[in-house]
Amino acid sequence: WLEYQDKKGSIAKSPYRKNNNDNKWKTVTFTIDGNFKNDLNEMDFRINANNQPLTVSFVRVIRNIE
Repeated sequence: WLEYQDKKGSIAKSPYRKNNNDNKWKTVTFTIDGNFKNDLNEMDFRINANNQPLTVSFVRVIRNIE
């Protein structure tokens, strides 16, 4: 899951995405409504793999302006 600081300042978690351990690349999209102020231990967000091995090849952040 993705952990981030929500607009109220609390640590929030995205829904959990299961890893099938099938050695295939996956694309996962998270939509969050959070603060990007480096307030999460000097990070905007962190990926939590639940103590399982995880290789991340690419991360893209897109800001939705409404």
